[in-house]
Amino acid sequence: MRKIIAITIIGFLIINGLGINGFSKENAKYETENAIFSISKPQIQNIDNDYIKVEIIEANSNLIKPGRPLLPIISKVFTFPLDTKILDVKVNFETETYNLNKKIVPCLQPIALSGDNKNDKVNVLVKDESVYNSSKLYPEKPYFIEFGSGLKDGEHVLFLYVKVTTQYNPLENIIHIPENIDIEINYLPSEKSFFKYDESDDFDMVIIAPSKFSLSLQPLIIHKNLHGVKTKLKTTESIYLESLLGKYDSQGRDDAEKIKYFIKYAIENFGISYVLLVGGRNNQRFDWHVPVRYSSLHDRSFWNDTYISDLYYSDVYRYNESSLNYEFEDWDSNNNGIVGEWTWVWDSDRGWWYELDEKDVLDLHPDVYVGRLACRDISDVKTVVSKIIRYENNAYDKDWFKNVVLVGGDTVPYSDGICEGEIENDLAASFLEPLGFQFTKLWVSNGELTAVNDVNKAIRAGAGFIYLSGHGTPIEWCTHPKQDGDTWVDLYAFQMKNLLNFNKLPICVVGGCHNNQFDVTILNMIKGILKDGLQYFIFDYGKDCFRKWAWVPKCWSWNLVSQKNGGFIAAIGNTGLGWGVGGRNCVNYSEGFLTSHFFEVYADLSEQGYHNLGMIHSEAINRYIARFSPNNDEIDRKTIEQWALLGDPSLRIGGYP
Repeated sequence: MRKIIAITIIGFLIINGLGINGFSKENAKYETENAIFSISKPQIQNIDNDYIKVEIIEANSNLIKPGRPLLPIISKVFTFPLDTKILDVKVNFETETYNLNKKIVPCLQPIALSGDNKNDKVNVLVKDESVYNSSKLYPEKPYFIEFGSGLKDGEHVLFLYVKVTTQYNPLENIIHIPENIDIEINYLPSEKSFFKYDESDDFDMVIIAPSKFSLSLQPLIIHKNLHGVKTKLKTTESIYLESLLGKYDSQGRDDAEKIKYFIKYAIENFGISYVLLVGGRNNQRFDWHVPVRYSSLHDRSFWNDTYISDLYYSDVYRYNESSLNYEFEDWDSNNNGIVGEWTWVWDSDRGWWYELDEKDVLDLHPDVYVGRLACRDISDVKTVVSKIIRYENNAYDKDWFKNVVLVGGDTVPYSDGICEGEIENDLAASFLEPLGFQFTKLWVSNGELTAVNDVNKAIRAGAGFIYLSGHGTPIEWCTHPKQDGDTWVDLYAFQMKNLLNFNKLPICVVGGCHNNQFDVTILNMIKGILKDGLQYFIFDYGKDCFRKWAWVPKCWSWNLVSQKNGGFIAAIGNTGLGWGVGGRNCVNYSEGFLTSHFFEVYADLSEQGYHNLGMIHSEAINRYIARFSPNNDEIDRKTIEQWALLGDPSLRIGGYP
């Protein structure tokens, strides 16, 4: 692995040609920010007889494309006040070139964590021959730039990501390593506040709910205001009327967009940080108390073409790199009327997927902290309101809060015998241990996870968090014993309906498919039978059927959040099919990274004095975006779009002092 030659790369990203909207470096009072840093020599790690892995100490990300070389990325994040206009970005660095004696290891293929994936090739390294047999540098560009409008420590900012990558010539087995990186950013600073609100009339949180829930929500509003979270209620009926009367920027294409335009109005006129959506389906009917947005991203499975994404409501602004303006993020960048689109089509004749030129490029960064109480009726509202008040008033400084229940097994039992759920649990524990947390590890490997009663007993004892990593459906969470894909350890919602942990309510982070799929309804069974007859009761991966459990009255997570006299205080999980990889790399991809690193974010922010659940949920999404660039991979984008918070985003974790 000998150094051959050093070359220099100077890159310029000219955002607006120095002339759009009259801006130019000649006539504008621009400012400059610089960053200069050196890169260490690469470290080469043998993977097996065929592959090596290249690591760089300063690399905080990787270029991850299934089947393509796994390359380190040096990612730098810059933040500017909202309304900053970036004129140009210059990236200047030298590279050193090395000969390698083995090929760089390819990225793992993601697998659907559906529980029925009996794929003998899980964790088998499969090369994309179109890349490995080419002498073209991969990736083609030595660095790339990304923007995002979002929240950082509660402040609205513009994120600027500069990602410098290594470049690899697979055919000649040569890698170019960057060093001595110099970044220069020229920008027009924000001259005034982006928002118009009078601080004397500001609010921290708005609750959006139908008028029928208003009376039952009053105790929560009083409670929040007493604790300094200035809260107001806005009914869906009033939003729809004011939209019709032209009070907001637009009338919106449908009820969901009307609500999103109101959220934009509330950010700019009330200064809100939190939005609590109170309302799921109207009892078991198909209509909604508070509507949802379905993302139209196809994940190249046959399971479902759409899924709920409350991130839609949170992602309010986008930065237009051409006009340098901040715009409403409607999740329809190609203006074809399909929201959150990313289209893949299966060619059965050729046996492969191909991507249509139909894709929305999204901002994805939360601009407000959003959570949902998916209440079906007034009884649900009264239950969760009472639980939130009791939790915030009573949890502080209680011994039980420092307990964490970790639940995991062999998520991918058809590969190498590694218990992925336990690895993800263990990483989460490593983040929490310095804060003084104690752990109950209910694992298949230590014999502590054999049945649902093991988990119920641990929850009744009290815990601040419960983290389950494995599989899921709307009716259950589940996993496998080690290397035993034919056996399931199931936690059905009906087996956990009387936990009786009263005020000792954990925040649940659940890894698995569909646990937060809160659009389920009994009517789906009737709909399925009318459509398919008795075929509805035969499992079919590619269509709705009985064993996909979309007919249950409430999804697993909402069952436990809305449970009286116990259950969870909040639950974060997937509304659709989850994705990940098997083996020890499970924490470096997709869901395994996001769920385990939620606890890293909690540890970091709580040390800084931030304790609100919605902020931690949103910051975990921001960190995922910084690492994975979700607009470049449909699985990465789905991972954050479907990660819903069923709970109060302003919840003070651990209660008020």
